[in-house]
Amino acid sequence: LPEPRLPRFDIIIDCFPYAIGIAAVTVAIHISMAKMLAKRLKYHIDSKQVN
Repeated sequence: LPEPRLPRFDIIIDCFPYAIGIAAVTVAIHISMAKMLAKRLKYHIDSKQVN
């Protein structure tokens, strides 16, 4: 097995914009699914709810 070491940071910097895009799409999908299930099951979604 290779010796453990820190990852190369130049790769992390190159991947960061893609990670932001993936995170935005994931949030949009979760919001969409929550609204769809709330409508189907007659729940109320409060977008300002913290917990």
